[in-house]
Amino acid sequence: MISFLGVPIQHKGRRLGNLYLADKRGADEFSAADQELIELLAGHAGIAIDNAQLYARVQQLSVVEERQRIGMDLHDGVIQSIYAVGLKLEYVRAQWADGEVAQAEDRLAGAVDALNATIRDIRTYILDLGPRRFQGDNLVVALERLLSEFKANTLIAVTFSGDAAADQALTSEARLALFHVAQEALSNAAKHSRASRVDFQLVNEAESIVLSLTGNGRGFAPDQVEQQMGHGLVNMRDRASALGGQLSLLAADGGGTEMRVSIPRSNNRVVG
Repeated sequence: MISFLGVPIQHKGRRLGNLYLADKRGADEFSAADQELIELLAGHAGIAIDNAQLYARVQQLSVVEERQRIGMDLHDGVIQSIYAVGLKLEYVRAQWADGEVAQAEDRLAGAVDALNATIRDIRTYILDLGPRRFQGDNLVVALERLLSEFKANTLIAVTFSGDAAADQALTSEARLALFHVAQEALSNAAKHSRASRVDFQLVNEAESIVLSLTGNGRGFAPDQVEQQMGHGLVNMRDRASALGGQLSLLAADGGGTEMRVSIPRSNNRVVG
């Protein structure tokens, strides 16, 4: 090597590498103009490298967020559907044990249909098209269908009051999130509350849209809620928080539990 010129590649005080030149053609050494030019080039390279690294970090965060979203959707949608099929099959076993063969066969056919519907949902998730059963169009209708399935699968009495004005005040994104909250809440009612009746409401209040479920089960101890409901409770809170709202669990009058999700109308994700 007869001649050599080296400059650091750095950006915002952080060293990202080095740029080296050697054996300049047509001259024995590099000039001050050469050094100024290569320093300018190194500055541009530093910006380009920093932008590339920032883009890579953003992509990594996007992958993590997408995995979390898919995990929540699978847990709140597909897994709850499979759980409902399991409840139906348990009832079929009880009917067979009691000699109710015809009724058991009818319910078994319903379980097969529900399982096939769940398979379609899984295929839809794989294609990233969202759940086939509800696409965020009409929350009242979707909740009526969900509660009908819940009643048939669990034999728990259900009442529902849905305000069409509340549905119209929500965006498609908000409807879908509240639908998944309802799925999780019903699943927890079936698994933990020992309720014989649940009351569901979608209410259009002056400053918020409220989704509430009240069960007449055994209630809860505040220090045991997190342990009992686990990941499901976290999902419900995350969905409410993403809409600028909050989820609360209260002791219902006369025993049991009330789950309440309140979405502020002032939030820019809520229409009206």
